Amino acid sequence: MVNWENILGSLVLLVVMALFVERALAVLFEWRAWARRLDGRGLKTPVTVAACYAVCQAAGFDVLAMAFGSVPSVSGRIVTALIVAGGAKKVIELMWQVAAIREHKPGGG
Repeated sequence: MVNWENILGSLVLLVVMALFVERALAVLFEWRAWARRLDGRGLKTPVTVAACYAVCQAAGFDVLAMAFGSVPSVSGRIVTALIVAGGAKKVIELMWQVAAIREHKPGGG
């Protein structure tokens, strides 16, 4: 059985984490030394994913385990890190999609 409250709560945590990571990485990516030496080399995405995974690992954050009541796993944290790396705007869009699915489900969830 799907626990919609857990899913929506997990999505809210994803938005908060994505906002924090975006702002933290902006300091690095907007740094003049980064722009001079590394910008344009395709490093932003791997750095972002690695940072997101490190944060998820340190926080013990596995959105799949939270949403579906399962045991946290490395693969769940990787998926969580990739979702967070996608950015807050995309996580908010995902949250609206899940809310729409919940509304259209017979019985309201």
